[in-house]
Amino acid sequence: MTDNEILDESSCFETHYRQIEIPLDPKFIGSEERAISRILDNMKNQYNHELKGVLLDYSHLKFTTDLGRIIDDQPVVFWTIGAKFTTFNVSVGQLIRTKINRMGASYCGALIGTCIDATIMFAEDVDKQELMAYMRIGQEIIFRVNGFDASNSFIDGLIDGHCLQRIKETIDLSEEYNETFSQTSFFT
Repeated sequence: MTDNEILDESSCFETHYRQIEIPLDPKFIGSEERAISRILDNMKNQYNHELKGVLLDYSHLKFTTDLGRIIDDQPVVFWTIGAKFTTFNVSVGQLIRTKINRMGASYCGALIGTCIDATIMFAEDVDKQELMAYMRIGQEIIFRVNGFDASNSFIDGLIDGHCLQRIKETIDLSEEYNETFSQTSFFT
């Protein structure tokens, strides 16, 4: 990813078929599919290294082999399963385009994909008067990812000078909107 690449919020979600190994206690022999479904359900909304993202959903679960395998006398049976996994993938420094769903004096917020909350602060170097024209519920903005807490599905974002410049270059506002909001003092 380059510094100039802007991802739409929907491009942070991927659905792909993958095969992964799931360790299963031998007591579940005979009910492997139900046990693996429970394990996958417990893995939802958590970062998974094999899937390289936060698991949001899965479908079309199937066993890719008829038999599980034991590795190095471990007390579990490893089953290779295949499924369509939907994951959320984001990295620090990434630029994301999304729509505002809440606002405060020094931040705005967005809900990405109906399940990932983003709180987006305004950097000190941002001209608040220029930014003000873009601050309304439903308005598209561009922000930089400062951090991602996968366990709480939370993105810490920032609109800095570079983001504001990208917003001005790529997002159009109507004349009526500019006239209406040029007279407000949201940041004072």
